[in-house]
Amino acid sequence: MNSQKIAGDVKGYAKVGQDLGGNFNDTTMSSLKSKYEILENNFLELVKAVKDNNQELEIFDGKREFFLNSIDEKARNIEDNVGSSITKMDAEIQKSLSHQKAENSRLDQQINQLKIDENIIKNQLLVVQKRIEDIQVQIGQK
Repeated sequence: MNSQKIAGDVKGYAKVGQDLGGNFNDTTMSSLKSKYEILENNFLELVKAVKDNNQELEIFDGKREFFLNSIDEKARNIEDNVGSSITKMDAEIQKSLSHQKAENSRLDQQINQLKIDENIIKNQLLVVQKRIEDIQVQIGQK
């Protein structure tokens, strides 16, 4: 503030004081003026401190915003990576399952064919055993 304005304000207060019956002299005026200047300096320091704090808050808000954006971006990246990994694994599992089903089907067919072959061989073995018995009977009769 302007010191002339301060002096005018203080003189104005002194006039009010005199009007109210107070006794204001130059010493009182100087004392009031110095107290007013001290209060004004304290007020200016407080204003500066508030501005500094506001600047610090803006800096912290900027940092907080930066960190939140970084966290959001990393979360999206992780989500995307996990999603693509799951999709790849699902495709691989489906492919593996398809191959396994085909292999199971081939093995089932081979098992069925082996069972048929086993029955044929058993029947042939029975036929051969019957012939051997017939041959033994014929040899025994001669």
